[in-house]
Amino acid sequence: MVKHHQFGGSMDTKLQLLRVADVARLTGLKEKTIRVYCSRRTIPYVKLNGAVLFDLAEIIKWINKSKVKPLRNNTLKEPGAQDEQ
Repeated sequence: MVKHHQFGGSMDTKLQLLRVADVARLTGLKEKTIRVYCSRRTIPYVKLNGAVLFDLAEIIKWINKSKVKPLRNNTLKEPGAQDEQ
């Protein structure tokens, strides 16, 4: 369930807060893993009145920052194949 919460003075500024279950569904990770990431401060989160919530925009940035880029000129080779020279 996505909570829409206005934050700051502007009516145009909306903070979309997610719960642990929402982030788990979004990322494909288990809820327990999301909680572990929180305890290790691996994932950005907000704590309001004891509730652990996540800003959707920050989670998207966190996911994008975690992307692994492919190597240039990386071709698939059979295991044990010799490089041609």
